[in-house]
Amino acid sequence: MGESGLKVVFYNGTVIVENAGQTVAVGKQSGKLYCMDFDLKHQRSDRAMVTGQVEQQVGLWHLRYGHLGNDNLLKLAKKNIVSGMQIDDAGHERLLCKACISESSRTSSIGKSQ
Repeated sequence: MGESGLKVVFYNGTVIVENAGQTVAVGKQSGKLYCMDFDLKHQRSDRAMVTGQVEQQVGLWHLRYGHLGNDNLLKLAKKNIVSGMQIDDAGHERLLCKACISESSRTSSIGKSQ
């Protein structure tokens, strides 16, 4: 969030996300996690909005499951293994996680032992 210019403040069991001085999201601490609800503020076409929501859902579940790959997230959703996971094939290929890309470029494959 910091790279996108958003300001994130954690204080006394609450997290506040601001963009240019405007509060865009608020969350409460639940255990070691913060639960947040986001509201789409920009007007878009219905198709663009649905695509954006799918991408947000995939990104959210990707982070929740410790950067689990897109194909495995889709398997979890299709088999109804996770309660509340509502993603489908649309948009899941487009998810690009900067942390995953960075990590995969730093690690090298391990060759077979001789």
